[in-house]
Amino acid sequence: TAMRELVFYTLKRLTLQRKRFLLVADAFPIPQDKSYVRDVLCSGSEDYSVVMAYADMPAALRDSFNSFAGGNTNVILFAHQSGASAEIWADYIGKRYQLVENTSASDSRSKTDFLSGQVTRSRNREEQLRHVIPAEEIQHLGRGEALVQAGDSGSGVWFVDFPKMEQLVQSKTLRLPGW
Repeated sequence: TAMRELVFYTLKRLTLQRKRFLLVADAFPIPQDKSYVRDVLCSGSEDYSVVMAYADMPAALRDSFNSFAGGNTNVILFAHQSGASAEIWADYIGKRYQLVENTSASDSRSKTDFLSGQVTRSRNREEQLRHVIPAEEIQHLGRGEALVQAGDSGSGVWFVDFPKMEQLVQSKTLRLPGW
């Protein structure tokens, strides 16, 4: 813990000197109290970039998640087993109004009358605020499938099937620069 704090203190000092760097953080414990680790990961400076890989980012950052993800954060989101975290990601991706149509039908006739009766049908439309990507879909992404969102919440979300992309690149059906 002391060594990790020392490394992040050095990084914090570099930010004060306006040095540019890329920090890659791969699933190490983030202290929940005040620390240099939390300062560097969640401060959102333009002088450095952070790449973070965690199985459950909202749980790792807890109260700091919104401040971390609120900036110009690029997100590659794979399946999330935790329902609570999937709900947080669904909120991050955003909501929009969708037109929902409800239909119903009822048939009324007496027990002895087979030919006559009354059928009532109704259709109702209303706008409801719903997640762009529901939490259930985030929980059930397949192996190698991800949701990609560039920039900030509210920007477009793309579904990416990385194994399928690799297959298309190998067969030379799809050409990607640098791939």
